[in-house]
Amino acid sequence: MNNLVWERNPFGGAVVSPESVITCEPNFLDSLARAQICWNEEGFKVIWLDIPSAVYSVLPMACDNGFIIHHASSEYVMLTLAL
Repeated sequence: MNNLVWERNPFGGAVVSPESVITCEPNFLDSLARAQICWNEEGFKVIWLDIPSAVYSVLPMACDNGFIIHHASSEYVMLTLAL
C-alpha cells in the first residue's frame, strides 16, 4: 500500500509529489481516498496533483474524484481539486 506525499504551499494548498503517484490503479484509488480525508482535516483550500506521463492511466480516476485539468505538457498533466 502506497501513500500520496504532499507539501503545504504558502497559499493554503497542498502540492502532491509526482513520485508518489503510483501506477497500480486500485492502489491509487485507495491512496487518493486516504489523502482526501487528510486534506479535508488539515483544511487545505486546493490540491495540486501532477500526473507524470508514465501513469496517465490514473487520470480518469483522479477526474472522477473531482480533480480538473489545470494545464498539461507532453511529460505531465497538472490537476487541481478545490476543497
